[in-house]
Amino acid sequence: MKISQIKVGPQTVSASSENTNNIKDYKRLIKKILALSSLSYLISPFRSKRILLKILWTIFLTGLLFGSIYYVLTEILAYLQYDIVTSIYEIKEQEPDFPTISFCETRDRNNFENIKIIYFWFQNENLINEWQNHFQSYTDTRYGICFRFNSGFNWSNQSIPIKKSLRPGLDDGFFLNYYFNTTFDSSSPIIYIHNKTERPETIFRKGLYFSAGSLNYIRIKRTHDLKLE
Repeated sequence: MKISQIKVGPQTVSASSENTNNIKDYKRLIKKILALSSLSYLISPFRSKRILLKILWTIFLTGLLFGSIYYVLTEILAYLQYDIVTSIYEIKEQEPDFPTISFCETRDRNNFENIKIIYFWFQNENLINEWQNHFQSYTDTRYGICFRFNSGFNWSNQSIPIKKSLRPGLDDGFFLNYYFNTTFDSSSPIIYIHNKTERPETIFRKGLYFSAGSLNYIRIKRTHDLKLE
């Protein structure tokens, strides 16, 4: 046997003896891990001096191993044989009601009943030729003759269906351009947006004032109630 030596300072260390010590350390570590783990219970019968016990324990472990492999393989094959099932559900979303819009003229009230609709669009549809089928004329206790859109009644006070809010955005909302022969140079229209079930006797101090002769945008945010922004 050829023994190599490594000189470190005044001492001489044998490489072969060091390797032997490392192997022993590894064996001790493995034995300690097995002793502290549950594997020690599996291999403990093999330490017995009875041959029959060793044979029976070997048969048991072998059967357990092959049984586990068989169970896993059968589950994988059964899963691969499943057909692809596609379920399609149709969910009908309930469309919210479009709000009711009441508007009046605060100064020249007597001439407001002679209103002339120039442009009338709703949900990107031109309804100028049938605007009387969508507006209701009513008497406000403060402003006199006023008008409502989507109140459930038309110009002849006949019941009509409430319109729904299909899509958000200005193009799918309410657009109205009207004219009436006022005696004032500067009128003061007022608009009030509310629920169809609310029919206030007057929209005084409730509505939003806007300037005549200008383009006014009103954005509505719908949560539980209608709020003007």
